[in-house]
Amino acid sequence: MQDAIIKGIVPDDKNRRTGIRLSSSREYGKFKISMNTNYIQSNYDVFDDGAMGAYNASQNVGLNNGLMNLIFNTPAHIPLTSYKDFENNPFASYNGYFNDYGLNPYFAIDNWRNTGRSEDLISNVDLGFKATSWLSLTYRAALNMTMNTGRSTSKGEVPTAFGVGRGFASIPGAVSDFANRGSRLSSEAFANVNKQFGEFKFSAIAGHYFRQTDNKNTSVAAGNLVVPELFNVANRTGELAGGSSFSKTRLVSVYGSIGLGYKWANIELTGRNDKTSLLSKENRSFFYPGVSASFIISDAIGAIKNSSVISYLKLRGSWNKTGNVNSIGAYGLSSTFSQASGFPYGALAGFTANNSAPDPLLTPEFVKAWEAGLELSLFKNRVGIEATYFHQDNTDQIIPIAVSSATGFTSSTVNAASFTNEGFEFDLKLTPLIQLGDVRINFKGNATYNTSVVTSVYEGLDEVFAGGFNNFAANFVVRNNPAFVFKATDYLRDDQGRVIVDQITGEPSQDPNNKVFGRTMPLWIVGLNPTVSWKNLTFSVVGEYKGGHTAFHKIGDDMAWIGISKATAVNHRENFVFPNSSYEDPLNPGKYIANTNVTLSNINNFFTGVYRDVASNFLTSVAAWSLRAASNSYDLPKKLLGSAKLIKAVSVSITGRNLYLWLPKSNEYSDPDFNFTTGNTSGVGVSSINPPTRTYGASAVITF
Repeated sequence: MQDAIIKGIVPDDKNRRTGIRLSSSREYGKFKISMNTNYIQSNYDVFDDGAMGAYNASQNVGLNNGLMNLIFNTPAHIPLTSYKDFENNPFASYNGYFNDYGLNPYFAIDNWRNTGRSEDLISNVDLGFKATSWLSLTYRAALNMTMNTGRSTSKGEVPTAFGVGRGFASIPGAVSDFANRGSRLSSEAFANVNKQFGEFKFSAIAGHYFRQTDNKNTSVAAGNLVVPELFNVANRTGELAGGSSFSKTRLVSVYGSIGLGYKWANIELTGRNDKTSLLSKENRSFFYPGVSASFIISDAIGAIKNSSVISYLKLRGSWNKTGNVNSIGAYGLSSTFSQASGFPYGALAGFTANNSAPDPLLTPEFVKAWEAGLELSLFKNRVGIEATYFHQDNTDQIIPIAVSSATGFTSSTVNAASFTNEGFEFDLKLTPLIQLGDVRINFKGNATYNTSVVTSVYEGLDEVFAGGFNNFAANFVVRNNPAFVFKATDYLRDDQGRVIVDQITGEPSQDPNNKVFGRTMPLWIVGLNPTVSWKNLTFSVVGEYKGGHTAFHKIGDDMAWIGISKATAVNHRENFVFPNSSYEDPLNPGKYIANTNVTLSNINNFFTGVYRDVASNFLTSVAAWSLRAASNSYDLPKKLLGSAKLIKAVSVSITGRNLYLWLPKSNEYSDPDFNFTTGNTSGVGVSSINPPTRTYGASAVITF
């Protein structure tokens, strides 16, 4: 059982998570049954950032999404925490807040709230039957269910005459109730054969899998409440807003494998056929096979088997083809319509076509992969080494491509990009690295090198947008480049790479063409895990390095607008010559002269204009070392537990996570692993993301 009361770093945010897990198993001769059930309920009350952002968008007020932006709008010398009492302090109130541009963060946190309950139920049952010594039958059934009910509210605020004079608008009182339910029911039955013929081993599996996923989302909202803070959709003027969506998808699979082993050699053939309701009738069934083999050299060659150096040596290799349609949602093959803004207007309905026109004959994405590796143990298994080379061919990736808006749509989802992916994986284990009496030091390390090249995009295209801020800084699929790369705005430069400035104003110009910058996915990932133990005390650390890729920090753009970034304070905000710049020779057009004396004539306009429009100013290396976790545990000696039979063991521990981060000097913004969205959009951070946090904890485990 678990009951956790969690307070967020945002004032007034809280969540109570209560869970219970039950597990049981029993054997009856040849029969075996096991059951597991896990139920988790979370009751939350958090700030509704999305509702505040929607209000600001309707008022055409930019840069107010996220609490970080509201904090940026507060000068550094202002004691922000003194403005908590916005109800009694006139200079903290909505109408009288000293900042004419941004809201008081404490007011925003109180006004827009999201409260509700989420419930997760995960339950499964396994039935096994040992028919013979070589044949076993298994049936599994599982149910995953998620329910989320909640309410989003805005208390609302009416500006006084003083507030109206400052240009403040009314914040409407609003309420939105929602209920979402999702379930996934799966069923699997398979037979497993394991038979030995002398020194040969034969194995086989044949099975069937079924999965059905259901979702239903319902919401109802009132945007203008009559009685303040009476959060009932009946307490409104005008039409109700809301909607209801529901979906059902099914997947049916058959699969099998055949394996043959002889002493020190094994080979296995696998195959699976999926049939999914997500695709059209012509394409919904697809097959993917695989083969793997291994050869234990240390068992096959006597000289190695009896070696005092080599304890174990194994070679392995595999080839497989896999298919998936994870990029397609339910009913994702059809163009859809939705209620247009402002409708229904009385009895008049209005519908508008949504932006996407998918290809109705989409096919699955396929990945053909092969790998080869070795496993090596030395000195009586004190040193363990694993090395793997892998290569993947990814084809028919499902992505949206831009189409002319004259078609009535802005994008079409098609099978497009293909790319190769290859790399190496290394694992090292030293057990122990050092042994000094009762002190034992173990070490585990791993490293992954992973690179990719886009081999094709789509007929007639060399690139396609994949996520982020299009026409500013975004992930793109670009032919002959890694998957993915940043395309971003940059300064106009001469043939020597110098920034071209105006000869009179000294101000740079933006290049009208976006440029390709670094990859968005890491080239190297390294993990280090040393463990030190002394008697019953154990200390462990997990460190990680990621490097070779690039991140875009929208937070830098936002900070420049406010004037609080490091860049905006250059030369004490006095005029300066733009570094590494040039201007066109007036006597020789097309030739450029190094700029040594033409200064920026208007610093403010530059940093709130061209500087913010050039995304390359906010692209940095993502190379970083991080101390991901550290733990210290102690097992109480058995003599302290006495002779009581009730308590068998006691272990206590303290832990810390996300403890420290070492970044390059160019990254003065935030942890690059915190992205503003999921999916293909990697390495894009915005100021609406709350800062990363360190967490500390302690636990005790008692065994009865």
